Amino acid sequence: PYERGDTPESRPTFGLDDGETDGIVLANALDVDGFLTDEFGGTNFALIHAVLQGPRIVPTPRLLCDYARNDHMTHEEARTLIETISPHRSWENSPYVTQLLQHLDA
Repeated sequence: PYERGDTPESRPTFGLDDGETDGIVLANALDVDGFLTDEFGGTNFALIHAVLQGPRIVPTPRLLCDYARNDHMTHEEARTLIETISPHRSWENSPYVTQLLQHLDA
């Protein structure tokens, strides 16, 4: 995104990994409505929130649950995806993910 006229010439230092930083720079330049991220705990979520200039942050587990609630996938498919991704993203003990999964069952 740094070749665009509406972005910085080089990658800013936000304290995030390069991919997240590049995504934020592009999201800000394009004035997007939402920013999908797998961050929702710890300090990275707060950093992402601080450097985004307007879009709503949408954590991946929330998006999957919303897809199920709106019949874009079944509740079981959403649960399976979240449970498959969880060990790779350290979501197993997340109260956030636990609450979302409980709402899928309601």
